[in-house]
Amino acid sequence: MFKNKKMLFVVIAIVIVLCILIVTINIYNQKKKEQFIQAETQRVREYSRITDFQKIEEVFYYLDTELISSERSDIENVDYLIKAHLKYDAEYEYKSYYDKLIQYSAYVLKYKNFYIKDDKKNINIFVLCNSEKQAVTTYFINDNEKYFEKADSEDDMKQFKQTAVISVETVSNQLKQLISNNWSVSNINFGTKDSYYRNYDIYFDEGLEVRKVNGKVFNIVFTNKYPDEIIKGIKVGITKQNTEKILGKPEFETDEVWGYKTEKYYIFFSKEQISVYPVVKFDSDKMIEVINKSRETNDFQSYINEVRTTWNDYDSFESTGNKTIIKYTLKGIIFKYDSTAKSGIVIYNNYDGKITENRGLEDFVKNNDTLPDKMYFNNSNLVYEHEKVRISALEDFSKSGNFPNGSVLNISNNYKITDNSNGTARFVSIDRKAPNTELRDSFYYGIWYDDNNFIYSIKGKGIYMFDVVNQKYSTIKEGSEDFRIRGIKDTNILLYDGTQVAVGLH
Repeated sequence: MFKNKKMLFVVIAIVIVLCILIVTINIYNQKKKEQFIQAETQRVREYSRITDFQKIEEVFYYLDTELISSERSDIENVDYLIKAHLKYDAEYEYKSYYDKLIQYSAYVLKYKNFYIKDDKKNINIFVLCNSEKQAVTTYFINDNEKYFEKADSEDDMKQFKQTAVISVETVSNQLKQLISNNWSVSNINFGTKDSYYRNYDIYFDEGLEVRKVNGKVFNIVFTNKYPDEIIKGIKVGITKQNTEKILGKPEFETDEVWGYKTEKYYIFFSKEQISVYPVVKFDSDKMIEVINKSRETNDFQSYINEVRTTWNDYDSFESTGNKTIIKYTLKGIIFKYDSTAKSGIVIYNNYDGKITENRGLEDFVKNNDTLPDKMYFNNSNLVYEHEKVRISALEDFSKSGNFPNGSVLNISNNYKITDNSNGTARFVSIDRKAPNTELRDSFYYGIWYDDNNFIYSIKGKGIYMFDVVNQKYSTIKEGSEDFRIRGIKDTNILLYDGTQVAVGLH
């Protein structure tokens, strides 16, 4: 009996020791694991680009999220199955977290389809990718496609209100002619065209800058050289305070630009310009089929061509790599297909057409209805957004930034060159005594012959001179050489490649 009790005591002691040992080992291992995770988390926090990430574990460390497992999937159309405890619930305030989770995970998984599952929060994320284009095609959270984008769009719709329209008396002859001519440029005399700059025809002495799209005026800008009233009591340079005395509180307003909507046009004011865009009326019936087709087509290129053919008055078309964007600023609609979240059709609050056969935007707003799939609403005016960008891009006329670089070897005292990326060149008049202009060609090397004449080369084609003031081109030499310009000596000898050529004003 005594032996049995002694044996039982020994067994219990061994069990206790083993339990303590196991607990100690587990605590040690857990501590080591926590230290490792802490070290890895600290390391990846230094990452600043998506290309820094190499493994799925790094993504979860970076997002302070527990990764349970990541493995190849045997589910159809799913390449990877990831189990995790997500840090946040699927609420809109955490959209940035989910955006990073989806985009960073897609990158390290080489844009294969994947599934993230959180059983505790009951959140399931399915991400579809295009491995050839290296992009996320779409995603579903709990079977809802573009979960956050739809929530953002619906919230914007709740804030929607019609833009107020004011009455004005148009005085400008050019503006009155355009309105009576339905904004067509035919038979409209703006004066003498001096140059072309950033998509605008420049009538320098008249104080007019005109951008045309598909034969109609998209935007007309009155500069500080325009002497007359545009609308009753208002000229270029009017202060915001005096504008409000005549037109009331602006509908659109930032520190740099303020504006209004009239029955016929939008009018925006800035320190030295007044900018006008037409208010367009359009038949959206023919676009309904195109809008519907956006949710069904697999032939993307044919679809894009159909959009452009149906409405050929787009003011911007960009198609590079994985991105295609067609922008109709005056209509308030953008067709946007890229790797961003809101890929599809985005309509703005100046859209005045139908969305479905019998319903417009206001019908959806009044009934608190969700827009069709792959369509989103942005509660801003696309014309106003465009004008803000235009104002922010206005040139700095000071001498700042006027310096030689790798492709332009010297400077002019009258002009500075901006935006000479990819060999393009825009010439800004420093003293404002001449119109800004741009080079018609993409150049290889350039050098100022004097303050007003720019010599440039095109590889394998020739060397040319551009008279910036008079907008005249002349040929110095043509051929198949590199034409790498090296400099000028003795005032009229141009050095290029391993040789030279005499130059002079033509």
